[in-house]
Amino acid sequence: MALEKRNEAKVGIERCRKAAWVISVCDRRARELKGHEDEEKDRQIDLKMELDIVRKQQEEAFDDILENEKRLKSALELEGELKDIIQANLSERLRIEAQLDNAAITREEILREINEMCKQRDVFRRRSVFCRERRAVIMSNGLGYNYREFTEDELRKATDNFSDHMQIKFGPKGVIYKGRLNHTMIAIKMQDEWRRKSQEEFQAKVNLLRQIRHPHILTVLGACSNARSVVYEYAHNRSLQDILFSTKNPSKRSSSSTKNPRSRRKRPSLLPWHDRVRIAAEICSAVAFLHATTPWPTPHGRIRPSNVLIDRNLAAKIVDFGAEEGGGDVGEEMRKDVCDLGVLMLQMVTGREDVEVERRGGVLVGEADERAGEWPVEVAVRFGVVGARCVQVGGVAMGMEEVLREMEEVRRMAVAWRQHWCDGYGRDRDRDDEMDGSDVPSVFVCPILQELMKQPYIAADGFSYEREAIEAWVRSGHDTSPMTNLKLQHTRLTPNHTLRSLIEDWHYNRS
Repeated sequence: MALEKRNEAKVGIERCRKAAWVISVCDRRARELKGHEDEEKDRQIDLKMELDIVRKQQEEAFDDILENEKRLKSALELEGELKDIIQANLSERLRIEAQLDNAAITREEILREINEMCKQRDVFRRRSVFCRERRAVIMSNGLGYNYREFTEDELRKATDNFSDHMQIKFGPKGVIYKGRLNHTMIAIKMQDEWRRKSQEEFQAKVNLLRQIRHPHILTVLGACSNARSVVYEYAHNRSLQDILFSTKNPSKRSSSSTKNPRSRRKRPSLLPWHDRVRIAAEICSAVAFLHATTPWPTPHGRIRPSNVLIDRNLAAKIVDFGAEEGGGDVGEEMRKDVCDLGVLMLQMVTGREDVEVERRGGVLVGEADERAGEWPVEVAVRFGVVGARCVQVGGVAMGMEEVLREMEEVRRMAVAWRQHWCDGYGRDRDRDDEMDGSDVPSVFVCPILQELMKQPYIAADGFSYEREAIEAWVRSGHDTSPMTNLKLQHTRLTPNHTLRSLIEDWHYNRS
């Protein structure tokens, strides 16, 4: 029993040892499980946190999806609006393209009309130039007007008994009348000094005047010895002094414009720059002609704007030339003519009567008269330099022949520049305003008489003339055209009723 008890004790001890081992193993396992449990709790916590983050991200993603849906809906609405706008713009574009096509067609029509008008303008200009040159050649040959002795009764009848309303100019030296003689306008000059001359002295003065014929010197038609008066051709556009510097005429025009609505559309204008250059060249030509007369030169002695008249064709006509007999130095008087001519040029380029010449020569471009239009720089400078040299500023004094050559060069420059201007724009912008007193359309003027036609008739050359003038031309034995100098195919005349109606309408609108 003791052995059994001992064996049982040993078994019990072994069981206790095994139990202790099992307990220790269980404790260790429990500790491991406890560690795993803690780790699992931590992992669950982390998973929960991750789950919260994912849920939050899902909520944010859902919000983004809703926002994107709203944006997409707005974009779709905007796309629809843009489509409507594009469709409207396309319709507007088609409409504008149609308008542009119509405008292009209208522009082509306007250009054709402008070209046609330019052709008509060129034809009228050629007619005017032809008439002017023809008249100048005739006058220079002494065949334009037959000098005659007028009676005092003829002059009284022509001037309405020397009426005050027929006076052109009145001054301390005498008076100038305008008149109409045989349907032709004339100018009658009566000076007090001529009345103090004897018959022989007055006739000698008249003979001097009548022997000088030049296209740009006012032609002497005749004289009246009893009235001590000289009869000249009539210049329709007053003097250069009145055109450039007079302030009286605009007020007269403004008072009359209130009566005539059509006259309000006309604004008073001065000579365009190209006409000033041309007129200066014409004056130089006339003065050079006077200086070259034989057997001795004839100085003008009074070159100033008041002694330069402008005719219907805007051509220059100098008057009041020839100093009184005093035995002066002819060479000095000729040099004075050149100096006065230079002052006149500077007055024309600056538009100032009291012109001041710069010592460095020429006239500054800024000093060119803006009322004459937009001056070409090279023309204005060259014109001013020639004028300054004539008055011996900035260089050696010029002779009349050199002055004439220089002015012809300036004139060629002006013609070339103006031709370029007309070709570039299809019209002459400097001719928009007409000269005062020369508002008669050139097509209404008879090429022979240079007067407004009353009974226009068409000849075989296609030009219209005053009936009496063209009939007299044919009766005198001419079988050529007065305009082209070509042989007429026939001498039949046809009334131009259309032109006559236009002239009558023009008369009516001016009244």
